[in-house]
Amino acid sequence: MVYTLHSGTSNPGYGYILSQGATALTEGWDANPSDSQDHFMLGQITEWFYHDLAGIQWDPSAPGFRNVIIKPAFVGGITWVNASYNSAMGGIVSDWALTNSQATLNIAIPVGSTGSIYLPLYGAAPTNVLITESGTRIWQNGGISGSSPGVTFNQVQTNQAQTYVVWMVASGNYQFAWNVLLPAPATPTGLTAAAGNAVVALNWNSSPGATNYSVQRSTSRSGGYATIASPATANYTDTAVTNGTTYYYEVAAADAYGASTNSSWVSATPSVSAGNQTVYFDFSPTYLAYGTEAGNPSNGAFTINGSSLIAGNVLVCDVLVFNTSGTTGDNWGSVNFDPGGFFGVTGAAFGALVRTGTGTDQCLVYTNGMQGANFPGTAEVNSNHLRLTLYVAATGSTTNMGWLAQLDQGLTGSFTSSLSGTNLTFSGNSISLTFSAYQAAVSFVQYPIPVNTSVPTLIWQVAGGQIQFGWPTDHTGWRLQAQTNAPHAGLGSNWVTVSGSTLTNQITLPVSPANGSVFYRLVYP
Repeated sequence: MVYTLHSGTSNPGYGYILSQGATALTEGWDANPSDSQDHFMLGQITEWFYHDLAGIQWDPSAPGFRNVIIKPAFVGGITWVNASYNSAMGGIVSDWALTNSQATLNIAIPVGSTGSIYLPLYGAAPTNVLITESGTRIWQNGGISGSSPGVTFNQVQTNQAQTYVVWMVASGNYQFAWNVLLPAPATPTGLTAAAGNAVVALNWNSSPGATNYSVQRSTSRSGGYATIASPATANYTDTAVTNGTTYYYEVAAADAYGASTNSSWVSATPSVSAGNQTVYFDFSPTYLAYGTEAGNPSNGAFTINGSSLIAGNVLVCDVLVFNTSGTTGDNWGSVNFDPGGFFGVTGAAFGALVRTGTGTDQCLVYTNGMQGANFPGTAEVNSNHLRLTLYVAATGSTTNMGWLAQLDQGLTGSFTSSLSGTNLTFSGNSISLTFSAYQAAVSFVQYPIPVNTSVPTLIWQVAGGQIQFGWPTDHTGWRLQAQTNAPHAGLGSNWVTVSGSTLTNQITLPVSPANGSVFYRLVYP
């Protein structure tokens, strides 16, 4: 629990406070800007580092560290901890590391003290564990198999789901080594799917210790899931979808030691109406006569603040790139986000160079300052329609966006070439857009998802200790609210909005018998 608070990005959690722009501990876990932004609130976790991660604990039966308890916790994919503490008896050290399924614990017990050393097995049966101390085998096949100076077997202790082999030691330095079965990361929770026009934006809560995720998709709720991506972050934008088709998604977390079970499923149906119709400019060959260079578009450079973005929406930038020299010559036009470098593109977080006239590389796409790919084209194409589409992955954020570049050479009215990618992040939570010459008629628009305001039907089911809610896709944007009261207390006014519910039409919550009476409702706006 403490590890999740420390490393996660959902509310409550220290990571969530940081994600809201806080630079100090806030008064509440929700990081409400109207509350104190520098508030101690007894929220420090230093003790947890020593007492739990390193496992340095005092023994109530022998106060003053006359007997030192070393009881480390292997959590969240952490692979090593090195801690020391200067007690009244002298220096205490707990230094452990995990390499694959092998654990090593180096300890120091001060002169005049003894130690109780708890070796966590994490799923391995005591009969399957081999334990050594300073290279000497002391435990095998579920029993003592040797001896080491100053080391005495105490007990095998099972505490809830954890089993320890406990040893007593005299003062001195020791090195224990044993094999463990490390747990896989926790199953991802909070999976949401927001449909747009030919796109589905997925978001979920990060699993502590996970190094990557497996995004699985099917067109049937009952099975047939296939892995479509393995992102390192807790979001993914699926652009390989067809409007009108319902897709089902599940996500699993993984690290070097294994993978979790799959999350609860969510579904989404992309459609043109989910992203609104795009209004096209009249990109005809006679729109702007050759030889009349317009320079930068009349609206010039501008910036879109990430706080205005909505998950599942799309940002569409349409640009006409033309050759002002008529039918000859070689010119480049550029569209640059976060500009810098040659034509503002080679140093850009994202950008495109479009070539008009001679040459065969008609469009070069750059991401994070590096040339990513190019469209092969035909020379002597003097007018081009370039469309750059960005897929918003998280509300209020310019991180981990998907992108699609499309090119219509010669203004034929259809795009014949395209390139796409994922995990595009803009610095400063803003998208700065600039242009070079050889362009006209630029549009950059966010197409929102319309919300149906008619009263929807809320469906639900309970399974596996969880309750899953669902409502129509076109009602995405409604808020699921809950209130928890004592048994038989009835309905009150203490409604609380379920985090993330406005970004999806399905949500799964844990069920706890200790919660008493729980009520739910959908609200809009």
